[in-house]
Amino acid sequence: MRLDPTSPTSPVASQPPASGQGHDQGHSANVLGPAPKASLPGLSPAFGADVLRFTWTSDEAALKGALHQLVGHAEALWPLRQQYRLRLAVPVLLDERTPNAMATGLLELTTLAKALGFDVDLAPRLPSEHSGGALNTHTSPLFHERLLPLLSFLARRLENGSEDSVSAGNAVDVPGVVLPVEPGDDTVEGGLGVSAGSVFARAKMLPRLLGGLASAVWDARQGRRDLIELARDLRALPFAVMAVTPPPLLPVDSVAGAAAHHWLLGCPDDVDGTPLFGPAAAQCFAPLLAPVAGGHTRADQHQVVSLWAARHRERSHAIALGPLRNTRFGDGAAYVAASHVKQDLRAARALGFSDITIASLDGLLYGQGGEVGGAFRDDVDQWFEAFEVN
Repeated sequence: MRLDPTSPTSPVASQPPASGQGHDQGHSANVLGPAPKASLPGLSPAFGADVLRFTWTSDEAALKGALHQLVGHAEALWPLRQQYRLRLAVPVLLDERTPNAMATGLLELTTLAKALGFDVDLAPRLPSEHSGGALNTHTSPLFHERLLPLLSFLARRLENGSEDSVSAGNAVDVPGVVLPVEPGDDTVEGGLGVSAGSVFARAKMLPRLLGGLASAVWDARQGRRDLIELARDLRALPFAVMAVTPPPLLPVDSVAGAAAHHWLLGCPDDVDGTPLFGPAAAQCFAPLLAPVAGGHTRADQHQVVSLWAARHRERSHAIALGPLRNTRFGDGAAYVAASHVKQDLRAARALGFSDITIASLDGLLYGQGGEVGGAFRDDVDQWFEAFEVN
């Protein structure tokens, strides 16, 4: 029960290779293992052209409530459903629950999302005490320990459902898996703290940043091997996988850029130029520049994001834009106007990005700092319209 990336129905095969990667992919095939082979008919791919994917930053219970609320506002989704393949990255907390317990909540959320026209991706994350919960060279063993049993459990259920549907002449949608390949909290929050704020605040955050960088260097060698092992095991399952990664602060083909991701940030997402986890969506988050170095104008933000996007387009058709909501990056580091989102989205589409992830749906519905589960933001229709193609 595996998808063949050389098949015309494969989400990987449906995208042209990034420039300059043809030789590297062949060179790295032995490192990542052989390509999986298709063995079960009737499966539709998880990813396709012109995807608009929303993430969710709050918990699973809050998402359930929001989807029920959104039923009463479903007409706002109709234009987007005509222009994109809508997807929702459903959060999966990789805690100590059994795979069966995790899957129970997922299936309920999947039913609600599909009723609104969303296909579903799984967005696994560890509890925040584990380096912020993202996948990196420090957390990869625990990610492997908790994610693989869940995906294997879901694959068995999917196989049983697929066999029934194939006999009835139907196709079964395979969920995607969106991996947060990011640095740990100490590196992210320490870096932002050193880049912004008062002299005292910068001095206070510097030890945290240095500690995060030192930890990444310590974990780099074994962590990279752990990530390769995780990638191999994921390739043996029927799920299309993509990674959400940091922005390309340096050119993608630079030695310094690759070394920084591996040794200092602890989040390498490729092996010799071949993606570890399928397409990578770089977080080209314009608003994060606002509190840095005394603040940037909107024109500065758009220019930098356009630069990051152009660099990233050399290696992927996927990009992440946002955030629409205050997150661990601090208050004020989110889009403040729907027109700003629209401007950056147009730039991404002009560069040829066909898989666009937006962080996040709770920000779109409730605002930059609004209460999740409360009333939708007053101008929610304008924010939906910002994603329309016109």
